[in-house]
Amino acid sequence: MKCEELMCVSRTQVRQLRNTVANARQVLILTHGNPDPDSIASAFALKYIIGRLADCRVRVAYTGVIGRMENRTMIDELQLLMVKLDEIKWRSYDILALVDHQPRRRMYPWPKNRWPDIIIDHHPRRRFEQPVTMTDVRTGFGSNSALLASYLYAMDIKPPRWLATALVYGILTDTQQFSRGNIHFDKQLYLWLFSYVDHQKLNRISNPIKECRYITDHWKGIKNARLWHDVAESYVGNLVVPDLTAQIADDLMSVRGVKYSMVSGYHENTLYASLRIRHPRRDAGSLIRKLVGRKGSAGGHGRMAGAQISDLESETDAAKIANALHRQLTAVIHPNTFQELNPVNVIKEDEE
Repeated sequence: MKCEELMCVSRTQVRQLRNTVANARQVLILTHGNPDPDSIASAFALKYIIGRLADCRVRVAYTGVIGRMENRTMIDELQLLMVKLDEIKWRSYDILALVDHQPRRRMYPWPKNRWPDIIIDHHPRRRFEQPVTMTDVRTGFGSNSALLASYLYAMDIKPPRWLATALVYGILTDTQQFSRGNIHFDKQLYLWLFSYVDHQKLNRISNPIKECRYITDHWKGIKNARLWHDVAESYVGNLVVPDLTAQIADDLMSVRGVKYSMVSGYHENTLYASLRIRHPRRDAGSLIRKLVGRKGSAGGHGRMAGAQISDLESETDAAKIANALHRQLTAVIHPNTFQELNPVNVIKEDEE
């Protein structure tokens, strides 16, 4: 798709969005669980756009935990007001919008009598159980932030500095500095946004001040890491924030020879797992859904994915499940030689 065609599609989607929210009194925008910068930036971009299209109140809500220091710093620096979903009074909102994710069977955090009216996402399309008034699912973007930025561009709106900063950080993190996904349009929209960015705030967001417990858990993840040939895996144990698993999994991918990494940890009766891969013919989302099955929820695409297994009775249960998942991953990657593989610690005892 050429840039002109992309903008034509975005203009059409903006018109559909305007029609959807035209008579709305209050709109609720929901990020995915434990939202990352791309999901957060997407939500506030949509909030800003709806504010330009209709006279209604718009709020952004999330589930899970915002724990990664970069994400918390982003919210603080840009003064982004988000509320926990369990604080929401559903009867007050006549429109529900999802950004950067789609409904997953048996994993709906909203009441049974509600269904999304708007879905804007860049992940592969899922089958919806019910019709959705406005759907914009385009996998031609490496980030959802770029998708929403295309709305601003199509509307000929110069974004405020806080929003441009959020969108640029969302693009950079979700594409890993333009190293993964379909990034052609992300690059173009990044260049358009660049002149509006508050670069001092972007630097503070990218290099946040970290708490001691955060660093301790990060070290535990690296210290516990083991190599099964080209597969790195680590169970951290109790986590101060669940999305630390993603950062540790990213770090393990920098180890020479590693093509797959899975890191998991336990937080508030839930096992969180992050998967990263470097293989042109494998999809991380499909792989982690195969591993987790019906035990929990899982999703992702391309080189990165995540999963959650909830309602666990203890950290001991989480450790057993994590060990099984990690071994299952290695068995899937190396089905013929798995029994012959012996794990090797990433950090040797004499190197500590």
